[in-house]
Amino acid sequence: MKDGLTAPGDSVAEALDAGASRAAGPAIHIRTPQWTMGEKMRRGFVGTFVARPWFDTATLLALKHMFFPSARLWAAAQEAAGNTDQFYAAVPMPVRHEHKDKLGHALANVEQARVASRAIEQEWQRVFFGPDETGVEHRQAVEAARLTLRHAYNGMRFGLRAHAPWNIPRAKLAIATPDAVEAVHGGGLDAFNAKIRLPSTLPKIEQSRLIPTPQGRDYWLRFQSPSQRLGD
Repeated sequence: MKDGLTAPGDSVAEALDAGASRAAGPAIHIRTPQWTMGEKMRRGFVGTFVARPWFDTATLLALKHMFFPSARLWAAAQEAAGNTDQFYAAVPMPVRHEHKDKLGHALANVEQARVASRAIEQEWQRVFFGPDETGVEHRQAVEAARLTLRHAYNGMRFGLRAHAPWNIPRAKLAIATPDAVEAVHGGGLDAFNAKIRLPSTLPKIEQSRLIPTPQGRDYWLRFQSPSQRLGD
C-alpha cells in the first residue's frame, strides 16, 4: 500500500494495518467466517424456509394438534398401564369400541417400552452410582441401552394419536385454589427469601463412574434436592 492506495495483491487487512500503524493505534484485522459446505447449506435452508412468518403459524398448529395431544395421550397411557378403559377415563374422551383392540395393542407396546426404560434406568443407577465396581464395557453398554430405550419410549407418544379423536383435551388442568397457593407461597417477601436461601448444610455431591467417549470421558453428578417439596 502506498499513499493510501491499495496496490494489486494487497489485502484489506494489510491496508488497515498500515493505516493503523501511521496513527499509532491498534491494528485492525477483518476476518471473514470460513463456513463449510454443510454450514452454508444449513444457513441457506434456515434463511429460506424457517426464518419466515409462516413458520411460526405452522409450528403453533403442530404443537396444538400433534405434540400437545400426543403428550396428553402418552401421559394417560402411563396412568392406564395397558388398561384401555382406564386410558379413556384418564384422557378423558369417549370410548371408541371399533378402535379398542388396536388401542389395547398400542397401550401394551407403550407399557412394555415403559417397563424396559425404567428397568434399564435402575441398572444405570446401579452400575454408575452403586457400591459395586463394574467394567467399562458394561457401563458403555448400559448407557447405550438407556439412550436407545428412552428414545423408543418417548417416541411412542406419537403412535397413540391415531387412536384418539381430533379434539381431545390438550392438557389435564389441575389449577390450585387460592388457599392452596397461600399455604405454600404465603408469608410475603421474608418467606420467599427463606425459600431461595441456600441451606446451612449443602447436600453431598456424588460423581458417577466414568465412560470413555470420542470427546473424552463422560461422568454424571447428582445430589439430593434441598427443596422439601421436591426431595428428589
